[in-house]
Amino acid sequence: MKHSFLLGMVLLFSSATFSQINKRHWLIGGSGSLFTNKLTTPGQSTYTAKGGGIILSPNVGYFPVNNLAGGLRTYFGYSHIKGGYDNGYASYKQNSWQTQVGLFVRYYFLPAQYKVNLLADASYFIGWTHSDDSSLGNSKDHLHGYDLSAGPVWFLNPATALELTLTYSNKQLPSHNEGVYLNVGLQVHLGKGKRKL
Repeated sequence: MKHSFLLGMVLLFSSATFSQINKRHWLIGGSGSLFTNKLTTPGQSTYTAKGGGIILSPNVGYFPVNNLAGGLRTYFGYSHIKGGYDNGYASYKQNSWQTQVGLFVRYYFLPAQYKVNLLADASYFIGWTHSDDSSLGNSKDHLHGYDLSAGPVWFLNPATALELTLTYSNKQLPSHNEGVYLNVGLQVHLGKGKRKL
């Protein structure tokens, strides 16, 4: 059993299957994440806010050199929060929508012959947010920020990859927001460039 597991791991990491992460290939796909959050501020009266949401980020990129891609990424997000003090004061509900667009660059650390690879990804974006708050009404704001991501990539075949990345996000709205998200992504790699071992 132990030898079968080791053989499977060797085949997984050293397969002759080519991933298309070389020069002159295209990258089309995206990722998404679901999130929940809770904020509690103790005091004479405890303030609690709970919420959740979804983020979808499609992208298109190009490999100018082997293992390095850059391109355009968009973000579409929705979140819902409700909160208030435990004495019932200042309770509210808020729905927010975000649209962002930005540039990204990503690097794959292993050569193209591996079915499992590791990537690092950085992006900078600008965008707009629209909020509907039960106590403050509607508001619109601009935002900007950056994301840093890293994680494993599994090539299901030479042109299709499944990704699992951990992302640190830093956004500047009228207030400063940051968080860490776990994203699942699917990328399609297209092109007829030379495949290099």
